[in-house]
Amino acid sequence: MSHVPPTAGGRGPTPRPPFDPGHGTTAIYLGPADRPPTWDQQRNVVSNTTVQFRVDEKEFSRAELSAGRYWLWSSDGGDVVVVSCSDSGVGDAEPVAR
Repeated sequence: MSHVPPTAGGRGPTPRPPFDPGHGTTAIYLGPADRPPTWDQQRNVVSNTTVQFRVDEKEFSRAELSAGRYWLWSSDGGDVVVVSCSDSGVGDAEPVAR
């Protein structure tokens, strides 16, 4: 899980993680920083998510978020790059775990 920095809100390209060649896609979960995620392994459900979507290899996806602080979780782990359409849209990301 990674901590996503404060955002000014709005829409922009979202994570483009590295991919395991055998998979080619990953699930991305985002939620508010004050409500950490939990994973129900039996039901395969991540709680406290605001946005969840799949990202295909070599493609970007988009998400619209309100201003605030968010955590980000990738189903395949690895590094995730977050890009904003505005100059002040994303700031100070800090990893929580690898």
